[in-house]
Amino acid sequence: MTNTSKKITVTLTPETGLEQALKIAGIEPTSVEKLTISGYMHEDDLEYIVYNMADALLELDMSYVSTYKRGNAIALNQRAFNSNLKSITLSAAFAESRQTYLDYFVDCLGLTNITVCPDNPAHTSEDGVLYNKEKTELIC
Repeated sequence: MTNTSKKITVTLTPETGLEQALKIAGIEPTSVEKLTISGYMHEDDLEYIVYNMADALLELDMSYVSTYKRGNAIALNQRAFNSNLKSITLSAAFAESRQTYLDYFVDCLGLTNITVCPDNPAHTSEDGVLYNKEKTELIC
């Protein structure tokens, strides 16, 4: 039987990626509207979200992602997020350049809230808007 949960939280490890975690739990990826990820995030996990969960996903909370397989900065694909996404939370592991963020979110016409964890070394947010850490540059 498939779990039809709309909100899920997963803790990933180097041995267990998102696709495998959802299969083990019996969760259909297209039924998830809110996804919270913690722990170790693989590059393939983000690709899985983009290609298998994008149509239903409204909120993506990656504030608990502590490690990414390439080190401490997550390298996302350009235009990674779809227009259905309304809210995203970024951990300290997300420290990309200004242009990169604009490319990620260009198709997210419904995005109304970006939250950044306080320990992010490069970015901050206020009132749902993404800035550089010093708040001298509006990013998205």
